[in-house]
Amino acid sequence: MSFRKSCLIFCSTVLLCFLCVQSSSSYCPDICQCYNNYLEETVWNCTNLVSVSQLWNDEHLPLYGDFQQPEYVQHLYIRDSKLDFSENMLPRFLNLKTLELSHNMINCSKHLVWLLQLSDKLQEPENIHCTSPQTFNGTQVLKALQLIYDVDSRCPERCVCELAHVPKDDQYVTVSVSCNNLGFTEIPKILPANVTIHMDLSNNRIEDVSELAKNPSYSRVTVLYLANNRIQSITSLENSNWIEQFSLLSLQGNLLQEIPTQALNNVFHNQDINGVRMLLSNNPWKCDCVTITRFQPFIAKHKQLIKDVSNVTCGPEEGESAGKKIISVELNSVCNTGGNNAINLMDVLNVILALLTLVTIGKLLYDYYAYRKTGQLPWIASKLP
Repeated sequence: MSFRKSCLIFCSTVLLCFLCVQSSSSYCPDICQCYNNYLEETVWNCTNLVSVSQLWNDEHLPLYGDFQQPEYVQHLYIRDSKLDFSENMLPRFLNLKTLELSHNMINCSKHLVWLLQLSDKLQEPENIHCTSPQTFNGTQVLKALQLIYDVDSRCPERCVCELAHVPKDDQYVTVSVSCNNLGFTEIPKILPANVTIHMDLSNNRIEDVSELAKNPSYSRVTVLYLANNRIQSITSLENSNWIEQFSLLSLQGNLLQEIPTQALNNVFHNQDINGVRMLLSNNPWKCDCVTITRFQPFIAKHKQLIKDVSNVTCGPEEGESAGKKIISVELNSVCNTGGNNAINLMDVLNVILALLTLVTIGKLLYDYYAYRKTGQLPWIASKLP
């Protein structure tokens, strides 16, 4: 059996086509029309292809000679086609020398990441652009695939990472990281690098948020959902870089009783009022006099930023205030009960101070009167040098 170079050189308005293989001169795929050109090369003219298997299918391949797998493709030209790879096809093209993919409709998904290993074979890669998904529409294919690879390689284990926004200038790329309901007991330590991150850690068993303050990777997390965890405190975020830059923080459904209002006041003062939001409902908030006199003015002042302010209520163990909206609690009703010992003590001290002042003034008046009448100085004055 003799073998010679076979070339598929014509492809137009098709879904997939291949060029230049080493093949038996007698082999021709059923879906193609085959003939010899002026160079005595066999031409495969194939249109309306929808998959690779239509060219290289076990039903069509001869069982003899060198042409038993498509890895003998050396030059591949795909033009005016719609490309959507659902598997890693790199092993099929181990001997590829040149690859031309311009003027195609290319779906840039993680299934195409293997193409990065053929980047040195690509002809005019700057002219190869994604047309789908919409996130990558118009982005150069190699840039898009590199982004997909970088994000996927640093995605927290078991989480789902997706590119949500890829601007044409490659700045401010946004990645969505979903770790919802995975049973996490701590915040992941590894995140995609050099991108803005919107992260969902809701419905886990997380108690500690200090990772946000100490891990530089979280400086890029601007949107964070921590709803329905077991968080009791966020004081570890005070004076951290992270708390100065977040745009949305959801703490609904945790075990919070109070938060560092002074630190958050400073944050909200420095932030654009339209650029930051918090969610605080469904926590067992303390409503004693000391706590509520700080917390109520805080949520009232920032009710435009705290989106669920009407559902922020006193915890179930707060006596008569239990279940009441904190924004509506009468401070007098709270601070005139057993929670105002500090205020009562101040009242007692003020009364004692007033009595001592009156006694001192009375003694001065008495000594003055005695001196005018008898000419004798008060006893204490006679002892002074």
